[in-house]
Order: sequence, then C-alpha cells, then structure tokens
Amino acid sequence: MIEALWSVDFSTNLGMYGFGVAVFETHRILGGDSGMTYVGSYEVDHDNTVHCKIHVQKYADIPDMNSSLGLDDFNLEMTGKVTHEEMNLSGHVVEDTSRQINIHAIRRAELP
Repeated sequence: MIEALWSVDFSTNLGMYGFGVAVFETHRILGGDSGMTYVGSYEVDHDNTVHCKIHVQKYADIPDMNSSLGLDDFNLEMTGKVTHEEMNLSGHVVEDTSRQINIHAIRRAELP
C-alpha cells in the first residue's frame, strides 16, 4: 500500500514550511527538495501506522537558504497513519526533540 512516489508538504513548530518528494519502496525512503536530501527507512504496522527514521542533509549551497528546522544535517523520527492516497505524520529531530515537524504526503505515482 505504501510503495509509491509521494509529494510531501511539511510544517514545523518554528513557523517554517516546505515541499519535496519521497519514494517509499521496500522499507526505504529516498527523496529531497531544492536543498536537502532525505534517506531513511520505514515500517508499517498491521493497523496502518507507519514509523519512519529519516536522515536529512543539506546538499545545495544556496545563500540564505535554511532547512525548515534550522539545521543542515539531522535525523527525524516520525509516526502517523497511512491510507492508499495519503499519509499524515508527526515527529521530531532526534538530536533536539524540541524541534517538531508535521508532514502531509499525497500519493502521486505508482512505482514501475
């Protein structure tokens, strides 16, 4: 059910937001946006709860561009519900749990 290309929009408790894409495939997450890469893993429980661990790292040296969490290299832990069409996840930065994030993902394409 979860294996697909997803668009993601996210907001943080720092008042920042952003947009990107992610591929969920065989328990792996690969994606990114205009300045950051996302690489991680996921598991789905029998009740359609998804658990994600994602390493986020800046790759583009764009002046005055900061991540929505104000960090260049960090790890996220998130959980939420998944349906065939969307996911709603919430979580935090592992290295600083006061930095919170909410993600809404929409299925955009099936994988070949």
